[in-house]
Amino acid sequence: MQSIVNNNPKMELMNNKLIKDLQKISFSVEKIHLVKMIDSFSCDVFTTDSNGVRRYQVALEKNTRFTYLYRLIDIKERKVDSRYQL
Repeated sequence: MQSIVNNNPKMELMNNKLIKDLQKISFSVEKIHLVKMIDSFSCDVFTTDSNGVRRYQVALEKNTRFTYLYRLIDIKERKVDSRYQL
């Protein structure tokens, strides 16, 4: 996730569909505060930018053929619950 936030994504960490989607947008994140595992194949990533706290739900796929075992398959921005506001 850090490589995506820095606009220098490692291609071996992402599904080809996600690479195409990311080329259309740009993240302007200052800091990653929290990565919270939801289950074995998804996590929430809480970040800060000039507009405040943002939450991204990240979907993962797992395969022993991947260099890092897991690969990002989807990233969606979600509403931040008030309990997570920093």
